[in-house]
Amino acid sequence: MQVTFQLEAQLRLLSQRASVVVEANDAASLALAMRQLAERHPELRDQLLDDGGHVRRSLLIVVDDAPVHAASADGYTLSPGATVVLLPPISGG
Repeated sequence: MQVTFQLEAQLRLLSQRASVVVEANDAASLALAMRQLAERHPELRDQLLDDGGHVRRSLLIVVDDAPVHAASADGYTLSPGATVVLLPPISGG
């Protein structure tokens, strides 16, 4: 199944893309699809995953208009054609 990732802020700058489509296994978890995204775009890995390969808890994640906490990513099953918006933390003042 295809999953579309919409990349915002620093992720968009790093990848030089507004969105990326990843081919994921049927019934793939959000975490697995994000690991596949990081494999396909290694420049995003440090922003998406921690040293243990887990989804960074600081990411704001929205799947098909519903917020998903990063800690739930391993158990969150994506639907075919899902759209995932990823927004890294923004700092500044």
